[in-house]
Amino acid sequence: MAEVRDLLARHGKLDRFGLTLLHQHFLVYENEVLLETCNPTTRELLMRTVPKTEVDETTIVETAWRLSDSEVMVKCQRICTKLDGKHWQQHSPSS
Repeated sequence: MAEVRDLLARHGKLDRFGLTLLHQHFLVYENEVLLETCNPTTRELLMRTVPKTEVDETTIVETAWRLSDSEVMVKCQRICTKLDGKHWQQHSPSS
């Protein structure tokens, strides 16, 4: 973990990237993705599965990827909706 931290520090990205435990509470099918939204006013976070066909690629940011030995990136695991076209420290309000 120190090596990852040093790499992120060299690139000035300590406040942007980190590590998380890959796990699942339920199966996400190949035609689905986890969509994360939040309501900053009520401080509530919602994560739900949605069909990939319902995702507008221009309104989301990919936020979690599973890596493997054989491929650089296997697939995106989680996405967030954008707020004013950007994904900063906060997520977009829930609808």
